[in-house]
Amino acid sequence: MIFQSNSPAPLVLEFWLTIAFTTIPGVLGGITNGVSMFLKEIRAKPEEWPPNGNLSAPAFFLAQALSGLGGALAALLVTLWANRFPDPFFETKSWLTLVCTGFVAGYVANRLLPAIADSLYNRLTRLNEKTDKVEAKAEAAKQAVAEANDMAEVAEKNANRAIQLASELVRTSDYLRAKDFSQRRTTLTQIARLSELLLWFPANRTLNILLARLHDEAAGDCLSAIAVLTAFVEAKTKAGEGRDEHTADAYWNLGNYFEEERKKTGDMAFRAKAIQALRESITRVPIYYNDLAKDDDFNELRESPEGKALMAESKRLYEEWLKNNPST
Repeated sequence: MIFQSNSPAPLVLEFWLTIAFTTIPGVLGGITNGVSMFLKEIRAKPEEWPPNGNLSAPAFFLAQALSGLGGALAALLVTLWANRFPDPFFETKSWLTLVCTGFVAGYVANRLLPAIADSLYNRLTRLNEKTDKVEAKAEAAKQAVAEANDMAEVAEKNANRAIQLASELVRTSDYLRAKDFSQRRTTLTQIARLSELLLWFPANRTLNILLARLHDEAAGDCLSAIAVLTAFVEAKTKAGEGRDEHTADAYWNLGNYFEEERKKTGDMAFRAKAIQALRESITRVPIYYNDLAKDDDFNELRESPEGKALMAESKRLYEEWLKNNPST
């Protein structure tokens, strides 16, 4: 197996010579083993051997020959595994090595084949285990790369959305500050932009308050403003942030919108909702009592019986807050 030639002929010749030098002696070794068994056992149990038994002699020796053939091929496999194949090949020593190996392997095939079969099985099992481990690692690496790519993509999208949010908030602030709402299409476009961002930033205080102001001041739709801030309060509560200052700001603005609707419709149910919203706001931030006491939008509310009760309750909360925060 050392030919260095572009022609396949030398390799083919070497292949068949290897098979012949290994298997023919192997068959002879198997037959020889069969003869020894035959002579030994026929003396001990003559009734089990031809012509007295049921086993024919030709069938017995054929089986031994085939067993010897298998043993010789198994020995050749072991020789290749161990990198012990004769080299150079075209030498008397190499051929004698193959012949002797084949004959001996054929003679002991009955014991050799099970051992080699077990060894081959163990090798294949270890190979499969290694293959499974390599495939598992490759799959894990592939999944990690995919997850990293997904995370990078999500991070990029979030960054782009954050930039878009900042831009739209500035645009909306300028639009509300200018107080020119004559172009209704401009108002609706800005509402649509902020509403789309609301899907990604449902708990953003500035976004929700500006969107509510757009509905109320620019579109004249106070009920939509109430809906926006109500959804904001729900999102904050769901996130476990329903007691913070941002939620208090939302309730304060809801109080304004409810009272505004009360003035428009005369429906006192909106007054009750305004009272409750303001109570929720001042409960969270008691200092807002000062704003409630001065805000002209709540003049009528403060003079109502329920408004007076709210003012008394708010003052008490504010004074308790001052006791706990004397440096304020």
